[in-house]
Amino acid sequence: MPDDILHKVELLYDLISDARGPDGNELPIRAACLAELDTVLRALQKEWPEAQRAANEYQRLQAKVRGAADDVERQLTLLRRVVAAELGRTSRAYQRLRLRNSQSANENENAEPKAETTPAN
Repeated sequence: MPDDILHKVELLYDLISDARGPDGNELPIRAACLAELDTVLRALQKEWPEAQRAANEYQRLQAKVRGAADDVERQLTLLRRVVAAELGRTSRAYQRLRLRNSQSANENENAEPKAETTPAN
């Protein structure tokens, strides 16, 4: 669980534990608030590792997809070179491949960058 969240929960817990009414007595909602906070904290402690595992798996799969995309790009580059060598750079087939490559490059440039974030430890 991230330290900053845990620290904030501890501060909130202390604040509620120490809070007093105008008469100096504990607040009537103190026990209910602390019980609810305990429930939320336990759920967070349970779910955080699960979320971190899912994020790590997502990153692993992203890396795999990027690797596959790189392989495809290398194969397409090789195909364009073969078509250019066999049919010439002025051939319709080569021009289509070149056009698709430039369109793909433009789409990649215009795509919003995807931030890779992981839950803090």
